[in-house]
Amino acid sequence: MKDRLTPGQSQRLIELGVDPSKASSQNIYMKQGYGSRGIFQTPIAQPIFDLSDILSFLPKSEKGIGGLVFGFSVEQGRWKAFYDDCPESAKHGEELIDALFELLVWVLENHQESINQD
Repeated sequence: MKDRLTPGQSQRLIELGVDPSKASSQNIYMKQGYGSRGIFQTPIAQPIFDLSDILSFLPKSEKGIGGLVFGFSVEQGRWKAFYDDCPESAKHGEELIDALFELLVWVLENHQESINQD
């Protein structure tokens, strides 16, 4: 079971306004550059969000999105994450974290004010 977003998915959340300091882990890689003293490498830390991070950002109660309640299920071998009585919120993925990521993107694009970043 996948429990972390890809670097690209994590970057997408940051672009949509999620605080990168809230990521539970980092992807460290070396960036190569050239300078007057030759080739050098600089370590780069890229924030990576995990399953617990995604769950903490999503509004889960009736205080969330217009009184809607958050849920997820498995349908025909695929995960579904959604808000009750809101068909446009239903997002699917092969992995739970992918369905939750898609739901979080939907929330960020449509209900930014309801995201929990405390």
